[in-house]
Amino acid sequence: MSKPLRRRARLGKYLLEKRLGEGAYAQVWRARDTVEGHVVALKLVLPEGIEDMGAERVLREARVAAHLEHPNVLPVLNADWIDDYFALATRLCKHSLDEHKPARRSPATALQILTDVAAGLAHAHEHGVLHRDIKPENILIDDDGTALLSDFGFARWQEDKTLTQCGTLGYMAPEQAYGKATPASDVFSWGLVAYELMAGVLPSWPFEWPLADSERFAKRVPAPYRPVVRTAVAFRRGDRYPNAIALLEALEEAARSVAERRGDELPRARQVLAETFASHHGASLRMRFACRSCGG
Repeated sequence: MSKPLRRRARLGKYLLEKRLGEGAYAQVWRARDTVEGHVVALKLVLPEGIEDMGAERVLREARVAAHLEHPNVLPVLNADWIDDYFALATRLCKHSLDEHKPARRSPATALQILTDVAAGLAHAHEHGVLHRDIKPENILIDDDGTALLSDFGFARWQEDKTLTQCGTLGYMAPEQAYGKATPASDVFSWGLVAYELMAGVLPSWPFEWPLADSERFAKRVPAPYRPVVRTAVAFRRGDRYPNAIALLEALEEAARSVAERRGDELPRARQVLAETFASHHGASLRMRFACRSCGG
């Protein structure tokens, strides 16, 4: 009989402190590593999950997650069999994207988070790994604001042809409804997350541009980024970026374009600020010298 999962229970070196989430096959707990002394997020695959999925499949998915080492992928700290459970320990983050208010208030913050996610996803695609379940709940925000892509529980090697259904309803690419997932499917899910974050609404079928609340989207998103999102959510798979590597390149090009535009506007903006400051404080500060950069 399996050891019951409850607060203050011990599983190996881990002391369970608070249940954070629960699914059909697994539970996630805040737990304390009593040997190393730090707090972790402990994902426990339940015995019935191990029986239904098979121990080899559970191990394979753990290896997939453990071999992805990137600043924007949630790192696996430890994986082991404990009693009748399979335990996967990861860094504990305070909240996910759906709880991160700064990303909804600041377009710049949102774009940085979306770029972080694309970078982590590009790393996975470079190693032949699909995520298959990109959604706000699986994007964690670290203490410094960095986005970490988590939960590769749906991940498979791209050569695996046995999957029949995957993903979360609302964020799945059209082909995923028929069990056909590719790197472009992850790109599509990223695009839906991006649009929802910027426009404040999750688009629904059919995905034809312009999508719902397109005016708010256009107002919040700099022009060079708009075609990137539009391409990502193209209904036809062949019209999207083929993978997150190409998506990341497009985002980086958009960022360069925005920086160049701002660079052209910067000297005049500095001059206006300098003139305003001088008019308010010039006399009291006895300002007599001009700025070498802007002349203000």
